[in-house]
Amino acid sequence: MLTLDRIFRVYKLFKNYISILKLQIYKSNNYRGSLIVLFDLNDVRLGPYYYSLVFAFHKFGFQVFIKNNIRFIANCTKVSRDLFRLPNVKIVNRLPTGIPQMKCWYFHDRFVNRPQQGKWLRNIKILTDVYSPKPVGQSYTTMPFPISPHLYITGEYNQIYKLRFSKKTTRVFFSGYLEKEAYMHPIFKDFFKKLDRVTLIETLKEHLSSDEIITIHSKDDIKKKSNNFLPVFELYEWTWSPNNSRNLDIRIKNEEWLTKLASSHFFLCAPGIRMPLCFNCIESLAVGTVPVLEYPEYFDPPLKHMENAIVFSGELDLLEKIKLVLTMDQKLIHKLSQQAMDYYDKYLHPTAVVEDIKGFSVSDINLYIHATQASYDDHMISRQGISTTINE
Repeated sequence: MLTLDRIFRVYKLFKNYISILKLQIYKSNNYRGSLIVLFDLNDVRLGPYYYSLVFAFHKFGFQVFIKNNIRFIANCTKVSRDLFRLPNVKIVNRLPTGIPQMKCWYFHDRFVNRPQQGKWLRNIKILTDVYSPKPVGQSYTTMPFPISPHLYITGEYNQIYKLRFSKKTTRVFFSGYLEKEAYMHPIFKDFFKKLDRVTLIETLKEHLSSDEIITIHSKDDIKKKSNNFLPVFELYEWTWSPNNSRNLDIRIKNEEWLTKLASSHFFLCAPGIRMPLCFNCIESLAVGTVPVLEYPEYFDPPLKHMENAIVFSGELDLLEKIKLVLTMDQKLIHKLSQQAMDYYDKYLHPTAVVEDIKGFSVSDINLYIHATQASYDDHMISRQGISTTINE
């Protein structure tokens, strides 16, 4: 039986679907060039990650087609909705006439019940269980973790190379959500064997001296802080949640984030909500602010201590490494910064995933995506031998 809530939800989804279709009205039907990709998507959990994936192909110069899967498109909101605004992106029911399938790349996720058959130039299945061992003989790659999609949408990412020459005002920096319910999840201790974000910050607040840490709680604290360089750990302490928000006036605006990040020599790369990787770490590497982190192995290839990152393990080592960078020689900092930027330019730039897939000599490839809760859920499903289907 349909409830009023159910009817209202279906109405909102249908309204969103129609509004996205309207974005396509004025797009050209003249498709030029030899680079063609068709995305057949139905996993509604992956919207923000799909934006970064589609953007990579758009930026590389592909004509991007997205199959008209009503359920997926209707559930595209916020960031994922914006992928349909990209000029080279077009919703289609099938490949347009005149485009041979064998010259097209084809992506599909595991919730597409009937992937299109036939010979494709590249036939890529999207998977999210990045934690299980890969089957022997499988051709696969992992999508480089991206910067925040918002930086692509607003164009802020175009500042990255200019910001690498920014004036530095502090040695180590952190600002980000610190809500315990969201970021102090037992998944970090029990599954990843890493410190969660809240424990990280509380450890530093408790053990660093007043000469080693500056905590920002208000705009007055920002005004009092010297504009001259300070060899300290600068912590912007704020949080947001539906029921408990504090110090939101000091949250750095999205359009100012990269500028602030680039003003520090190092950035404390605290974990995300349900996995170690976080957009901020990639952004840190991009602008040459050396990441301080506990999860180098989640990069491919892994980040290396004292080469392109500062790596710690556990609370005591965290304190030692923070004290290390507070007194580090400027010449060594410059070397680490340059190598961090080199790593980003080689492995993490916006179109890196396209170049990686192009390098395969086979057509059938599995693409793994780090996707927060979805990656963990799919890993647990795989361990338990459970298959899932989408019924809606």
